[in-house]
Amino acid sequence: MRIVLDTTSVNVQTELDPTAHPPASPVLGAHPYRPRAGDLPVPSGPVLRRTLELTGALIERSPPAVLGPLSPDQAADELLGYLRRHGHLPAGGSANAAGP
Repeated sequence: MRIVLDTTSVNVQTELDPTAHPPASPVLGAHPYRPRAGDLPVPSGPVLRRTLELTGALIERSPPAVLGPLSPDQAADELLGYLRRHGHLPAGGSANAAGP
């Protein structure tokens, strides 16, 4: 063991020679693959209308609501009601629908 610790370099034999098998595909670069951009339809309408559509300013939505300090049960009921109104949960049902 002492001989191994005293040496400054050791030749290690490997079974696989990296030059024996060329890569399956050529290496083109060391950067992430980014596909070419596809053709998109030309935007239509005035700039203001397109901007309003992109920002979602034309969508009907309910104004934000501030609820006072609530108990955990009341806060959970408010959250579940909100999710049901916006279609993220089925209408009706109990709070423990996924529970035991």
